[in-house]
Amino acid sequence: MARFSKKSKEILSHADIRLQQICNEVIKHYDCSVICSVRGKEAQNHAYRRGFSKLKYPDSLHNHKPSLAIDVIPYPSGYIQDDDSRIIKLEKELEFYKLATWMFSVANKYGIKVQFGGHWKNFKDFPHWQLHI
Repeated sequence: MARFSKKSKEILSHADIRLQQICNEVIKHYDCSVICSVRGKEAQNHAYRRGFSKLKYPDSLHNHKPSLAIDVIPYPSGYIQDDDSRIIKLEKELEFYKLATWMFSVANKYGIKVQFGGHWKNFKDFPHWQLHI
């Protein structure tokens, strides 16, 4: 059975309890890593400038405490990362859809409505998950 690394647990601990509930169940069935939850002003605006977000601070659901959005990647990720540990190239899109199947299944089990950035039409953000609010 897979389990979260210390780093993933720490990042996830800053997310809304509903997102924690989903991820803590998903990890029992599908190996993944949580790479982002709360983003402060500098981190959010950096993500915006780099093209990883379409929103400036404070308009992202990552900018809430606890975070209403998280970034989760399959493990191994299929991503190549730059020196800022930001995702720059998607190599295994299918793995994100496998992860999405688990995320939606568990969210449905608990009656939690979520949105997957991989389903967005104008901006594909495969790691992104947010509460539907």
